Amino acid sequence: MTRAPDPLDLSGAQSIHIVGIGGAGMSAIATVLAAMGHTVSGSDLKASPGLERLAAAGIVVHVGHDAAHLPADLAEVGISTAIPDTNPEVVAAVERQVPVRRRAELLAAICRQRRTVAVAGT
Repeated sequence: MTRAPDPLDLSGAQSIHIVGIGGAGMSAIATVLAAMGHTVSGSDLKASPGLERLAAAGIVVHVGHDAAHLPADLAEVGISTAIPDTNPEVVAAVERQVPVRRRAELLAAICRQRRTVAVAGT
């Protein structure tokens, strides 16, 4: 996978696809991105209540990974740490020269656009 050349700019609405959207961290990121006005879609290996919640919020979700899941107007792809570079959606994004961003890059871009409060501890 080729790293995206520039920091992700979320100041304008764009189409963002999240591979591994069903996990706790990536589903939260998807929800925030949608609330910011972005068109969000995503995929995960299996159906889950988390995917149902995302779909109820208007996010297009797919079960399984397939290059056909990528929207035609795609601007960015976000991937969880569990997603290998050989994932068919990642491979298709790279072939289309769409930037592929790791979870940390998505979080950093969101934090640049919004006030951030962090809570830590047990």
